Amino acid sequence: MIDCLESRKRMQLYLDSELEAETSFEIEKHLQACPECAGLFKAERAFHQRASEILSGGERTDSLWESVESELKPGRLR
Repeated sequence: MIDCLESRKRMQLYLDSELEAETSFEIEKHLQACPECAGLFKAERAFHQRASEILSGGERTDSLWESVESELKPGRLR
């Protein structure tokens, strides 16, 4: 059984649908039984959706893409 700590540690993976079905089911059961974690999940989901909307709404320009590519080049040190 998943407790609050475990549920919160895996919340982002749960939001991104990156957990195994059994683990997701256990988290869903926990969220149904724990109002505190359910509230936290609701806030995280709203933030996740809003951030996705903002990020997907931006204009993709050539200069933006060149900037991203330069950051991803192999061997680039920070």
